[in-house]
Amino acid sequence: MDREKKEYQASRQVWLDFFKGILVFIMVLAHCIQFFGDESKPIQGAVSKLANLTTFSGFFFAFGAANAVAYLRKPAKQACYKIAMSFWRYLFAYYVSAFAFSIYVGGSFLLPRTIHNIINLRVLMGYSEFLLAFAAMQLVVLVLFPLWRRMKQRHYALLAIISILGTLFPYRQNEEPVIGLFLGSEKFYSFPVLPYLLYFIAGMWYFNYVRDFSAGKKRMIAAGTVFLSIPCGLYIVNHQDLPERFPPGLLFLFGAAFVILLYTCLCRKLEQLCGHSGILRRVLLPLQIMGENSLLFLLLSNMVIFALKGKAFYKQSMGFVIGIFIIILYLCFFIVKITNKKTDKKIGLNVKSDSDPLVRRFVQ
Repeated sequence: MDREKKEYQASRQVWLDFFKGILVFIMVLAHCIQFFGDESKPIQGAVSKLANLTTFSGFFFAFGAANAVAYLRKPAKQACYKIAMSFWRYLFAYYVSAFAFSIYVGGSFLLPRTIHNIINLRVLMGYSEFLLAFAAMQLVVLVLFPLWRRMKQRHYALLAIISILGTLFPYRQNEEPVIGLFLGSEKFYSFPVLPYLLYFIAGMWYFNYVRDFSAGKKRMIAAGTVFLSIPCGLYIVNHQDLPERFPPGLLFLFGAAFVILLYTCLCRKLEQLCGHSGILRRVLLPLQIMGENSLLFLLLSNMVIFALKGKAFYKQSMGFVIGIFIIILYLCFFIVKITNKKTDKKIGLNVKSDSDPLVRRFVQ
């Protein structure tokens, strides 16, 4: 038990895996509801709105922290190679999801023009844009790698201000998907990198600095986070809906801050408790695996949902939502279990079976 505990404490940032695991759980469930459920029902609508408000911002926060620990502290050559591979994984996953959406949901035949539009990003496919935004963010990290390595707190603050100002750019009439991928547009759905960069910066800042702040400074940050989220909360109460999301305005962007703070505090506490409890580690192992293999869960869930929707092989009910949600999770866990490190290198998906002693035990 002592050996297992030491291995656990020496492993990767487990709280970050818990954090991503929560986001994956909520996002997959919300997608099941949006395709097969009824968002007019209070509980289903609440889950869908929570996912819409927090998951993408949360993933950018997690990416910021993950880049800080996994890439920016490593030798430049090694780090750039890993960032490039991360970019490729997300881009490849986007193409797979986009083609699946086009075939099953869009009902489009793979004609040369369709293939050209998807590959050249002339059209951004629904429920797949977030994967492309993840790839775009990794591309930004790769291109500006030397600058990221030298950043201090004042630079984070400057980038955060630029990100906030990005919501004010006159991009609303933009019709170019690639520009919309970075700035936003009202003509099509996208998750623009510049406005959401705020949360990427927050993740890096948290990992590099905030964790070591005094309790007083942390309380001030928490109070500021609550203050930023209050206007969005009031808007939701008054309008029974979320603020403008495509493209995101300040009201929407700030609305996720308090929930992400809660997730972070919860996951840090769970990591601390798991360091002293083998039982809790085993209970939370599925959540950790979901976080470690977030790309696999998101991509496979999209494939299953699109296929069922396209073939009309579904029933519009909460029972079907729960059933297909469980099946999707089971399929993902099964793939993680049978996937070894050699296969991981071949297919380029985020399957990491040897990063934690309990995960090793799961996949053996």
